[in-house]
Order: sequence, then C-alpha cells, then structure tokens
Amino acid sequence: MAQVYFKSSSTPFAKDALHLSIKKLMEKISTIEKGDIVAIKLHMGELGNIGYIRPIFVRRVVDFVKEQGGKPFITDTTTLYGGHRGNAIDYLMAAAINGFSISSVGFPIIIAD
Repeated sequence: MAQVYFKSSSTPFAKDALHLSIKKLMEKISTIEKGDIVAIKLHMGELGNIGYIRPIFVRRVVDFVKEQGGKPFITDTTTLYGGHRGNAIDYLMAAAINGFSISSVGFPIIIAD
C-alpha cells in the first residue's frame, strides 16, 4: 500500500497553518537532486471555479524544489471540452486571472499541448 499523508486545514495555531506545513510534507517525500528538472502538474482552475489549489501553496512547493537544487516548472494540459482551458493561450489567461503567473509561483508555467 502507498503511504498517504494528511494535514487538516483547520488549526487553532498559526504555526500549524497549512501553507507552513507543506515544507514538512515535502521533506518526507522528496527525492529531488541538484539539477533535476521538476514538473509540478496541477489544475489551475476554470474561470469562476474555486476548486483548485491556490497559488500560495504551489509557491511553497516551488520554493522547496528550488531549495533542493531542482529547476521547477508548473504544467497542465488543455481540455477536450470547450471553455477556457481548450487551448494553451486561453488556459494561460485563465491561470493568470486565477492568480497563477511567473511572479506568483516563482517559475514558468508550461501548457503541455
């Protein structure tokens, strides 16, 4: 069986906030070596949708990869259905509106078409 890690998003203590716990989790699972190119694959959300990981959390993962000497980039693929993720240009625009940009996550976003 695979090892599964869980962190509740609710806590009464600021030191246990979810965005601060990401580094602890990454330290448990990381196999990143200096010079590794690391794809961080995630859904950056449809316009008007809130069901995606927020950029502040992704930035913590990117920062961890950089600390380990890796070269991270954010990636996802387009969709077959209509909408704002049907091609790379529209997806990048939707991602930016949802807060994903090179300045917010700290590394490039590549749509893998």
